[in-house]
Amino acid sequence: MSAPPSPEVSEVLAAYEIEGEIGRGSWGVVLKARHRQLGREVAVKQLPVDFSSQEEVRRRFVNEARLLASLDHPHIVPVYDYIEKEGVCLLVMEYLPGGTVWKRFNAEGFDYIDSVSIALATCAGLHYAHRHGVLHRDIKPENLIFSSSGILKVTDFGIAKVLGAASTMGTRAGEVLGSPAYIAPEQATGTELGPFTDVYATAVVLYELLSGRLPFPDDGDPLMVMYRHVHEAPRPLKRVAPEVPDAIAQVVMHGLSTSKENRYQTAEEFGVALAEAATASFGPGWLQSSSIPVMGSSAIIAATERITFSLENIAPKKAPNDEVLASESGLPALAVPPNRPQPETVLQQYEYPLSAQPQALSPAEAFSGREEKLTPGVSRMASVALVISLVLGVIAVLLAFLGPSKTTPSIPASNIGGVSLSVQGTSIKDQVVTADFQRPVDFRIELPPGRTLEIPDTAKLVATASLPGGILVPMHSQPVRKEGDTFVFLFEGRQFKYLVAGKTTLYLKLEATNSETNRAPLPELQGAAVQLQPVSKNLFAIPTIVASLTLLAVLAYVEALLIPLKRRKKRVGPVIGLGALAAVAGIALGYLGWALGTIDPSAVVTALGALLFAASGVALGLWAFLSPSQHS
Repeated sequence: MSAPPSPEVSEVLAAYEIEGEIGRGSWGVVLKARHRQLGREVAVKQLPVDFSSQEEVRRRFVNEARLLASLDHPHIVPVYDYIEKEGVCLLVMEYLPGGTVWKRFNAEGFDYIDSVSIALATCAGLHYAHRHGVLHRDIKPENLIFSSSGILKVTDFGIAKVLGAASTMGTRAGEVLGSPAYIAPEQATGTELGPFTDVYATAVVLYELLSGRLPFPDDGDPLMVMYRHVHEAPRPLKRVAPEVPDAIAQVVMHGLSTSKENRYQTAEEFGVALAEAATASFGPGWLQSSSIPVMGSSAIIAATERITFSLENIAPKKAPNDEVLASESGLPALAVPPNRPQPETVLQQYEYPLSAQPQALSPAEAFSGREEKLTPGVSRMASVALVISLVLGVIAVLLAFLGPSKTTPSIPASNIGGVSLSVQGTSIKDQVVTADFQRPVDFRIELPPGRTLEIPDTAKLVATASLPGGILVPMHSQPVRKEGDTFVFLFEGRQFKYLVAGKTTLYLKLEATNSETNRAPLPELQGAAVQLQPVSKNLFAIPTIVASLTLLAVLAYVEALLIPLKRRKKRVGPVIGLGALAAVAGIALGYLGWALGTIDPSAVVTALGALLFAASGVALGLWAFLSPSQHS
């Protein structure tokens, strides 16, 4: 805390106890205060007296403050009150004790994940403000401040607009209005400003956080720095910081495009592209490891959860935005560099009329970059492809849940001389045997009177489970145990519990270890088989869990493959990919049908379901590519 406030401020803020000054800059003083009745700590920004004495500035201050007070977003500092009285102009807002991004950057720095998170939080707040008609115009690390809980807040919305007269560049104490190191070219040249202006400044901030340097050299002359922003290309981020992931570096450089038409047009578009690049670089769910929370934009947050990044789609989109976004005139043009004549060709290149607007594009142009008219025949083909996809998908689902089970022969009685075989006390004949896997599973060979059978004490019963798709998994019993005329082979119930999710065919074989051969098969049970079904369904069986996770993964990747098809960026690759993913989904669905139903699908049935699903996926890809409704 430093010098106490002036008596005029104390009188205007009678409802607050002023605790002192916590900050001072070229464009105002920031005080810390506490509401006497509510006990709430606040920050109070006071405009300089020489500005507040100007009628035009005071009028803009009141209008801007009313608009700012209506903004309600997690990453925008809330404005609680504004006061304009007797030459004193004050904004009362949330007190943020967590320090600025600039302070933390210099004290400890940020890793790549936190740096990107800062930019995403900034984009989320900016997009909300832009949709409500407010441009920031002065994004820089000093205006990004952390709350006590570590949430990033964008502050000083509209201050440059309030302080800068519409017809003059305006300087104070030798400084240029705004922040030359982060200023967008159109702001320096006096052309139309929009959300892309704040996108540029945010890209500069991220460039600095990732590399520790600014995209343009700063020789201490603000006018020269502004000139470079207008007339020179920024240093490539990969050249300054080669270790920055390629995808992130490319998104940052698109955000720094000198031409506003080639830049991301909205803060959310920039944020989504950046989030997708970070997900491709760090893996899905990377945001959870960041110490910087990102809130208030479902589109940006969703892009951090799955990999949808594509180098073909990295460039800013040319689609017009249907939302009413903020737009206003910039400052007068900085046409020539300080103390240096400017060639006429460069002057012509950067002189834009204030009324210049990007040409509106059709929905097809928004994604393809060119005008494409879809004929009625193509539309009909899209409808046919969709119908085929749905029909094949429905057939595959019915096959997976209601398809035929494979037939299993009973034990050939001639092989074992009339002995009987039972499972958990149920005799094996032609029926399906129901077993309780919560307890040991015993297979018993019972001899009829007068019948003898030599089975070595080392013998084990091998029950090979046939899972859907023809997958065979052998399970071994404990050594044989003889109870009178009955031979008992005992299996741990867990072997079946976590493997056999539905009705399963078991192929039985006796094996023994002796001194002559390692695994000597006994002929008595060769070719015996039985269908075994669990008494209760186990949704936590390994095949069920793997099939469920596979289906979820397929759904996520299907959406990623549909994006380039909808935008007409690719054709063959995504369609083939959809077919392959659908085939995998067909197999997984067959396993779920096996786990939840009563069928024991054969390898042929499983393969047929996968092929039907693959054809359904290919048809879905063709529909996405051909359907005109997807290009809007």
